Amino acid sequence: MMTADPTVTLPPSPPKWVIAILNALIGLLLRSPLHAPLSRVTILLSFTGAKSGKRYTFPVGYYDHHGSDLAVIPHHAWWKNLRGSVPVTVWLKGRKYQATASAALGDDQTLAALEPLIAGSQNFARLYKIPRDASGRPDPDRVRQVAKALPLVRIRLESPG
Repeated sequence: MMTADPTVTLPPSPPKWVIAILNALIGLLLRSPLHAPLSRVTILLSFTGAKSGKRYTFPVGYYDHHGSDLAVIPHHAWWKNLRGSVPVTVWLKGRKYQATASAALGDDQTLAALEPLIAGSQNFARLYKIPRDASGRPDPDRVRQVAKALPLVRIRLESPG
């Protein structure tokens, strides 16, 4: 298991009460008929904590969606609850799905999946200070450095409901 790279940092989070209010509002929208503007980039994810047994539900951005597979790059430690093959519930584009999530950090398969997502994202380039060359391509060494420091949660949608 690789450790996080200290040169890859995120800006500080807002206060917890602000996050709680925003998560509740976004969750309501994602479950409603008004979900469309948010559903292009956000899902509502629910799972049971590995140690606490507590049910967690909150919105997260997804970066890749092919068929029944989603890729989520979390920015907080909640992903550690999803190591292995963990049952989750996902609200995606106005529909509720049962799904299985699996989280990993630093292995070759995760790096191979993260590198194109990071390289293709202006947001990642800005957030993680990834320089671009004269032709606009991101610096591959910095992309790999960032990919090594980020976890990846793969979600496989199984059935509606």
